[in-house]
Amino acid sequence: VGEVKLLVAAVDDREQGAAFELLGPETRARLKAAAARAIALGGGKPRLVPKEMLSLAWRSEAEADWKPKSFKLLGVEGEVARVEVSGASKGQRQVVRLVKVKGHWRVELGAPPSR
Repeated sequence: VGEVKLLVAAVDDREQGAAFELLGPETRARLKAAAARAIALGGGKPRLVPKEMLSLAWRSEAEADWKPKSFKLLGVEGEVARVEVSGASKGQRQVVRLVKVKGHWRVELGAPPSR
């Protein structure tokens, strides 16, 4: 639960580096691949690093009023945990998966929708 709260705080504070450090290996790999694609599409310039691909827009414009209010550990199975993040309004709920990496919990974010 603590790492999810830290990620929410880092995103709200627009702390890209701090947010990136809290991410799990799958999410980091996806951001690294996105940075490589962006560099290729841009002809190799400017050089991007994976953390720059992390959107710090935690909520979409349609969910601008969505603010995480409560965090609840749903369960832990080995090296994987699930945390429920709820907002103030009914129906505002997100389940976040965490993985243990070298003794530390890291947050795995779902892939953004394709455009």
